[in-house]
Amino acid sequence: MTDTLDRITAALQDRYRIERELGAGGMATVYLAGKPERLHKRFMILWGRECPDSKRSSILSARWKLEEARMVRKHRAAGAFARPPILPDEPERLAALRHYEILDTPPERALDDLTLLAAQICQTPIALVSLVDSDRQWFKSKVGVEVSETPRDVAFCAHAIAGREMLIVPDTLQDERFAGNPLVVREPQIRFYAGALLRVAEGYVLGTLCVIDRVPRQLAEDQAPALEALARQVMAQLELRLQLAEVKRLAGMLPYCSSCGMLRTDLGDRCPDCVPGGVNRLH
Repeated sequence: MTDTLDRITAALQDRYRIERELGAGGMATVYLAGKPERLHKRFMILWGRECPDSKRSSILSARWKLEEARMVRKHRAAGAFARPPILPDEPERLAALRHYEILDTPPERALDDLTLLAAQICQTPIALVSLVDSDRQWFKSKVGVEVSETPRDVAFCAHAIAGREMLIVPDTLQDERFAGNPLVVREPQIRFYAGALLRVAEGYVLGTLCVIDRVPRQLAEDQAPALEALARQVMAQLELRLQLAEVKRLAGMLPYCSSCGMLRTDLGDRCPDCVPGGVNRLH
């Protein structure tokens, strides 16, 4: 029986395997196929006082995983989750986002460093710089995921930008807005979310710097303000990026000499010093 119990516990520890294999009849019909009623009865006896302490903790953990998987299947079957609201000033917000000319641009080290710091400070496997477009959320920077965007309808960050403060969801399965969300009941199986707002000076929110975990939890007292500080640094980088682009644009309008590259003071193609027979005006 010990071998059977070990096999049950090991199988139940794997959430993905539970979701794929667990049938409507429960663990007995799946993991104890062949003699389900008899073995299930013996398992329940071990679950009671006759179970050794060394095994009881394993069974408790296994049953918690089992109940969690059942909850996931329930919400998946219902398919119910709240779509994010559309803000009254959405056209202006989208115009502000496009003003930064950052959508669909390559990764940048400065932003990747801030995203990595967010994941490490908050101790989460996933962190993102997420920008909410008209029909998608696009990840300018990412840690722990491979995809570069998701539909806006399922985006946690699209909910976050509708608020005035950081959005924290300690347990998505206990929040009716997200319990049936595809990002919860399928990969990446979000159970915890915290998103600090990326707000421009005019007040529009472009997206979030968010951290995500696959287990329910809370941010520590010092992690929430740290995440907000990092979000401000993300915005500072976006502002710097915009200013550098403007400097380059203006530089392209200045009259540089086609020969030496120096700024010209006349209206010709080349400065006087570079024109054969030209007069050096500095001497």
